[in-house]
Amino acid sequence: IICVIYVLLALLLFLRYRVSRSRTEKRSILQDQKRLRVINALGHAYSSISLVNLKTEEIEILKSSENMKPDQQGDVLSKAHQEERETLSFTARTVDERWMTMIIVPQGYDKDGKLCTVLVANRDVTEEKEREIAQDRNLRNALAAAEHANRAKTVFLNNMSHDIRTPMNAVIGFTALAYQSLR
Repeated sequence: IICVIYVLLALLLFLRYRVSRSRTEKRSILQDQKRLRVINALGHAYSSISLVNLKTEEIEILKSSENMKPDQQGDVLSKAHQEERETLSFTARTVDERWMTMIIVPQGYDKDGKLCTVLVANRDVTEEKEREIAQDRNLRNALAAAEHANRAKTVFLNNMSHDIRTPMNAVIGFTALAYQSLR
């Protein structure tokens, strides 16, 4: 009877362990699914997403892009070490004349509170940047044309003022002479 009780107790402990483990695995699976949904959502906006461990300098590529080369990943890693902000975002031109926006978001901290893992995502913004550059160029051209028109108007008014003032002075002078001679 004691052996049966021990076996039943061991069986209950084993079942409880399995149920607890099953719950933990289920929570882990739900967390992983949530992460995958976030990565999938980011994947539509960003062409490359990586998880970088700053301590071990390991890079886990979550979504790859043919534009992301290993030497560029090293540059991102060094920039992440230099910055102490919450999120780092910058836009730069690549060697192949493409504009890329990169965002670095803190993901994990060690027990001392130091940043140890970041999420690095980048996307091609060449079309947007070229539109921005064209718009800037158009605005500069419009400003230059407006300044030129303003200078031309000022010169015109100065010349007209001089051209009108000279004959008006003559008319006023002759009128004064005529008025004095009539008296």
